[in-house]
Amino acid sequence: MKHRLLSAPDVVILAYQAIVAALILATWSRHDHPAAYLLINLGLMAGTAGFALLESRIPSKLATFLHAWWPVIVVPISFKQIAWVAPGVHAFDDGGWDRKLQYLDEFLFGDTRKFFRAVAWGPVADLLTIGYWSYFLLPIVLGAALYRRTDLRKFSEATTVLLVGWFVSYLGYFAVPAVGPHHAADGPRAAGFEGWWAGPMHRALTVVEGHIPDAFPSGHALVAMIVVVLAWRLHRRLFWWLLPFATGLFIGTMYLRYHYIVDVLVSVLLLVPCVALGQALYKVREPEIVESPQPVWENRSPSETQKEQT
Repeated sequence: MKHRLLSAPDVVILAYQAIVAALILATWSRHDHPAAYLLINLGLMAGTAGFALLESRIPSKLATFLHAWWPVIVVPISFKQIAWVAPGVHAFDDGGWDRKLQYLDEFLFGDTRKFFRAVAWGPVADLLTIGYWSYFLLPIVLGAALYRRTDLRKFSEATTVLLVGWFVSYLGYFAVPAVGPHHAADGPRAAGFEGWWAGPMHRALTVVEGHIPDAFPSGHALVAMIVVVLAWRLHRRLFWWLLPFATGLFIGTMYLRYHYIVDVLVSVLLLVPCVALGQALYKVREPEIVESPQPVWENRSPSETQKEQT
C-alpha cells in the first residue's frame, strides 16, 4: 500500500510550526534571541520532513519507529517555545489576562479562591496530584497500546487528533497569555494543598515549567479528554485503565489551582472541534489507509490480525 510522504501528524506539526515562525518574524524586534528561536522552529520542521523522507527512502522498523514517535520530541519543545516566544508576541507580565479570567470565574461561580482554600485537604491533593502528573504518561501509554509497525492506522489517527489538541491549546496560550491562579491570583499556597507529596511535586512542576502562560485554555484537561475519547473508540479495554487517571487529571487542574474554571470549560467546548478536525485531516491526508477493508474504529485482536495477514 502506497502512503504519502508526509503523514497526517507531519502536516499538523508543520502547520503549527509555520504559524509560530510567522509569529516570530512578525514580532522579530521584540524578542531577546529571535534568530535562535527561529532556528529551533526550522529545526523541528526539518526533523519532521527528514524522518518522513527517511521512512520513505529507507524503509525499516527503525525508520518507521522514529518517524511515528517523533512527536514525543516535538511536543515538549513546542511547549517550551511558548516560554521563549510568547513574551515578545503578547506581553503578560502585568497579569492583566489573569485578572480577567479570575473575574470571569467569580462572575460565574462566586469566590472560587475562597472555595478551593476551604476544601483543600492533603489526602485529596495527593490523589489528584497523581492524576495531574499522569498527563505526561497518558498519551504515551495510549500510543504504545496502539502502535503496530505493520498497521499504523489507529496510532496515526490518535497521534493526529492529539497533536491538534496540543497545538490548539498552545495557540490559545499565545492569544490569551495567562499564567494560572497558582501564580497570579491566589497568593501564598494554602497549607491544605501540601499533603505528603502534593507540595513537593507542585514546587518541582513550577521549577520545570517556569513562568509560562499556559493557563487558557487548559491543555491538560483537553488532552485528558481526547485520550479518553480515543481510548474508548480505539482500545476499549485500555479505556477503563486510563479513565481514573484522566478523571483525576481533569479535576486536579481546578482543585490544585493550576487553571481557572473557565479554562477548563473552554477546553470542554474545544473537545469536539479538535477531535473532528484531527479525524478529518487524517482521512483527507491518508485516504489509502482509511479506505482499507478493516474499519478504522474496529477493535481487532492480535490473533485475528495475524490470520488476516497470512
